[in-house]
Amino acid sequence: MPPKVKVTKEEIIAAALEILRQKGMEAVNARAVAAALGCSTQPIFSNYSSMGALQHDVLAAHICRVARQVRDHAVRVRAEFVDAHPAAGRAQVREIVVVQAVRGLDERDIMAARGVVGRQC
Repeated sequence: MPPKVKVTKEEIIAAALEILRQKGMEAVNARAVAAALGCSTQPIFSNYSSMGALQHDVLAAHICRVARQVRDHAVRVRAEFVDAHPAAGRAQVREIVVVQAVRGLDERDIMAARGVVGRQC
């Protein structure tokens, strides 16, 4: 008999994140994640006591990913702006960086975050 396939929390979160990006948070459920992983729902509930716990980890991972994207893009934009406008003040640089950083996000990440934030607030 072949050994059981082990599914890690990281794999579960990665699959759920892709579902979130493609279809939104409403589509993140045990069956959809299991289908994406090619397994039953058992490994999901072995790692998580509830869908709420899984959704919490997925949201935390998504927020971290978007924050990293914003930070990385902001660093690039700031460097470009400061090089092009060495006399600009700090407030002006900050404003330009924020606007340009948000423009640098992937559209699916923005839509996924919008759906999540809208429900949480």
